[in-house]
Amino acid sequence: MKKKQKGFTLIELIAVVVILGILVGVGVPMYVNLSQKTRENSLKSALATIRAAISLEHSKNLLEDTRAWPATVTASMFEQNIVPFDPFPTGGSNAVDVVTQNPVVVKDDDGGWLYNSSTGEVRCDNSTYIVW
Repeated sequence: MKKKQKGFTLIELIAVVVILGILVGVGVPMYVNLSQKTRENSLKSALATIRAAISLEHSKNLLEDTRAWPATVTASMFEQNIVPFDPFPTGGSNAVDVVTQNPVVVKDDDGGWLYNSSTGEVRCDNSTYIVW
């Protein structure tokens, strides 16, 4: 009687490697795209939060008859005393630069926020996402 050999043939192993390669080839681009979309949505959310805080401060000034936009964006304007982070530079940035351009244009493209205190406009300091 012959012993029955156990294991996989070379063809079976090659087929498994090819299938795994196809799955990785499809999965990695989907993951990268999903990661990018998540950061974009995080940026939109942070901008909405900053704009809401600026509008609230402006409304307070209207009630006090000063009618001015806040001179700068400070951490005290936010519930947890932290300016939201721009997720696109490495490590994120929550620096707010006051600018005078109308409309606001990218300053040095290093992330963070640009704020025009005469118009109340706030944008991210990122040439790719300045339109938000």
